Amino acid sequence: MNTFHAHSVCHARPVRVNMTEEANEPEVVSQKLLTLIGEWLADAGAYTTEVQQQMLESHVNAMVLRAKTGEPLPEVDYSLFDEISPESIALAAQVVESLPGLAIEEAYLLSVHFEVARANPQLSEKTSEGPGKEMRNSI
Repeated sequence: MNTFHAHSVCHARPVRVNMTEEANEPEVVSQKLLTLIGEWLADAGAYTTEVQQQMLESHVNAMVLRAKTGEPLPEVDYSLFDEISPESIALAAQVVESLPGLAIEEAYLLSVHFEVARANPQLSEKTSEGPGKEMRNSI
């Protein structure tokens, strides 16, 4: 059972996915989570580039399948995540807590995606010319 609670750091509304009802539809569960993640990132003023979004979607899809199948992750070295902000870890923990049966290590791995999204330049720093104009991905 996960013991890390994101609510103290992250003000996103809590969500719980019922994998029993939607067990045959992992893509539906993934899409719901990706929509919520997109809203939470937008609330934090963060966004993903097209490539970052593809990586996030791939990770969420795999995470949902692990929640369904019970497949464990290999051991994770937590010291690799020392530079990830508490806010990114909290948001990732909230996503992980929404899926029953996932190990807390999932939150640390997912937090990297959020940290990268939060590190992207603010949209106000972008111009309407060049590659920056297509940077923001809404889920």
